[in-house]
Parts: sequence; structure tokens; C-alpha cells
Amino acid sequence: IASSLYWARENARTIRETISLEMWRVLNELWLWFNSPAARQLFQRDRPTFYRRLSDQCLLFAGVARNTMLHDEPLDFMELGTVLERSGQTARFLDVKYHSLGPTRADIEKPIETAQWLAILRSCLGIEPFSKRMGEDLSGPAVAAFLLLDRAFPHAVLHNLDRARACLAQIRRGAPAAVGAASAEALDGLHRDIATLDQESIPTLGLHDLLTQVVERSAAVCEALRSDFFAPTRA
Repeated sequence: IASSLYWARENARTIRETISLEMWRVLNELWLWFNSPAARQLFQRDRPTFYRRLSDQCLLFAGVARNTMLHDEPLDFMELGTVLERSGQTARFLDVKYHSLGPTRADIEKPIETAQWLAILRSCLGIEPFSKRMGEDLSGPAVAAFLLLDRAFPHAVLHNLDRARACLAQIRRGAPAAVGAASAEALDGLHRDIATLDQESIPTLGLHDLLTQVVERSAAVCEALRSDFFAPTRA
């Protein structure tokens, strides 16, 4: 967390002319608080409140960005990076369950497994959305399907791949067809493979293998973006 906050602030400082004053203020104040004696005392005294404040400030930063920046290419790239990172992180959260408990079936899950699925939903801010969508069906297959395939939940893999495609299409609009072509091909392939899944097909494919693909192919899309837009090969 400390490293992420440090580099977020450093990166923001180097592009200070691109981001808004309000974004810089939220990020800088968070960094100053995080390194203050008050934050250290809170960490020792009340760790849940400490982490909740961190989470709230990150959500505040995201909201401030969308409501204060110009909605043009810099924000498109910022959102593109965010949603690709989020799709990979959601897959990692799900895979934590696989490695700690192994594959399970909904009809024989133990109480500890139910608690683990609840923890994964909580880590993705998904307990209430899951309840609204799935009702009382708190099982491994239901949680996996929700976090992978729900197109309306902000932390679901498919929702973020939808948004990634929209961001990349906006960035490529008006540019020559070759610009970003490799990135679009990699992203479209990943999106297509996830969009064709349903809850019944996930156990057949194997949850761990599927999640590993999401993580690795999301990283491959990011590498393609780097090559296409930030380190293009000279002709």
C-alpha cells in the first residue's frame, strides 16, 4: 500500500498539468495523512477504521477524477488502466479461494467455505450487489459467476472488459487503423472468451485455469498497450 501511494503521488506530480487541482489535493492529502503519526496510531488502535479510511479516500479520488478532469484522452487512458487492473485483481481474489480451499461444489460446501466466499465478496465491495442479484444463493459457483460475468457490477471481470473495450475504441477513434490494433486484438479475444461463458460452463473449464487466463491475458493486453502507445517501434 505504501509503495502504491508513493508512486501514485509521484506519477501525479510528473503530470501535474494534466490532472485537476482537486485530484492532486485528494491524493496529496492522503499521502500526508498516511505518513502522519495520527495514521500510525490509528493503525495500531483500530485497524478496520484505518483500512476503511484508505478505501474511502481511493473511492473519493476516483470520483473526483471523473468529475473534474476533461473527458478526453488522458482520462480514457486512466480509466483503461484502471479497469484492466481491476479485472486482473478480481480474478486474483477469486483464485485466493481456490488455493486456500480448493475446488468445491455448492451442495457440499462447508461453513468455512461460505465464510471464505463472503470475505472475497467483501474484498470486492460486492456483498450487497451480490445479494440483490443472487438472493440467498451464497455458493462458490454463484459467487464465481457473479464476479466473472455480471455486466452491471463494477468489480466483475466482464464489466471491466466491456469498459476497457469502450475506452480503447474511444482512444483509437479517428486514428489510423494500425494504431492500437494489437491491443484491440488482444482485448477483443479475452473479452470474447469471457462473454461466451455462463455459470454452468465455469466448473467444466476449471475455475483456476480460467482465472489464470484472465490474469495473464489482462497483463498481455497491458503490454500490448505499452507497445502500441507508449513505446512504439520506430519505422
